[in-house]
Amino acid sequence: MDQLVFGEEKTLIGTYTRLPPFNWSKEQYADYRSIRPIVQIAGMLFGMFVFKKWLKLRDTFVICLTIATLGISLVMIGLADSSWLIYASLAPGSLHGLLNPLAYSFLSCLVESYEIGKAFAISSIAQKLAGFAQTAILQNIYIATVDWYQGFVWLLMGGICAVAVSIYAYVHVVAKRENIGS
Repeated sequence: MDQLVFGEEKTLIGTYTRLPPFNWSKEQYADYRSIRPIVQIAGMLFGMFVFKKWLKLRDTFVICLTIATLGISLVMIGLADSSWLIYASLAPGSLHGLLNPLAYSFLSCLVESYEIGKAFAISSIAQKLAGFAQTAILQNIYIATVDWYQGFVWLLMGGICAVAVSIYAYVHVVAKRENIGS
């Protein structure tokens, strides 16, 4: 579910920012695309140090935090009325890079060691299928709502993140109770 949102967010931002009130040029969009990975790497390093090494939080809890901060980022983009809010959304969204490594780490705790490769393969296939679904669903929602409220699809993706956080929160409680993962 989360992969569906994250992939589409990266795809739609170019279309979204070319329209008013942003009216970004290709150069402005290129600047954003250049800054974004730097901020995400910094967020990953910060998150790994603070959440895992210093605070020693469980993987599932950090997964909840990363999805929640992505949701905050998406809502900021959806409510943005100027370019600085698009750039400001990079800060909470920077932690999202931790999701895949932590999800795979947790997934490896759920299956037998000889099944890890199969589990990772299935997860990779599911991510690719989510890519197809994101284009079919979220792009069409964006097209259908762009004249009504340009930021609607971003708010919808933020809502999807809220659902994903609640699912992972349940997983976190069960994993903690069963002592699964770290």
